[in-house]
Amino acid sequence: MQIVRSWGILVVLLLSLICAFVSVPTASATVVIPLTDEGLIEHAEGIVIGQVTRIESAWDPQTQRILTYITIALEETLKGEFAVNELTIVQPGGSIGTFHSWRVGSPEFSLGERVLVFLRPDPQGRPRVAHLFQGKFSIATDEASGDEIAHRALPRGVLHAGSS
Repeated sequence: MQIVRSWGILVVLLLSLICAFVSVPTASATVVIPLTDEGLIEHAEGIVIGQVTRIESAWDPQTQRILTYITIALEETLKGEFAVNELTIVQPGGSIGTFHSWRVGSPEFSLGERVLVFLRPDPQGRPRVAHLFQGKFSIATDEASGDEIAHRALPRGVLHAGSS
């Protein structure tokens, strides 16, 4: 009789735990180990400055996922060799109709935006932004001084390793 009661309590506890985990909403986060500017420069195979002229998402049958293609009109190449005036970089995720796919921590681009981008090849050899959002800076002009300033936004859902 004691064994049956113990098994009954164990079953109730297990079911309670399962229900607790099933009812917890999922959370999306990416933990990032911050790189220094020197680390970004060292790891990048290309560094360019340019203006975003096109953003398109499409289904990639090879990788079986949505990819976004960002075309940048090149103004200056700081590292690497690009024999073109426009460069198209490939980033995982995007939107096709009502279907959305996104990797937390990915850089975000907007049409007409001037950018400084650190590049590395993806597994298929196509250029992509190095180290998620860390490899993309927006360039703006300071109204007071007229100086150009490169700044990087910390996307929602990204946690820096070592920060609280």
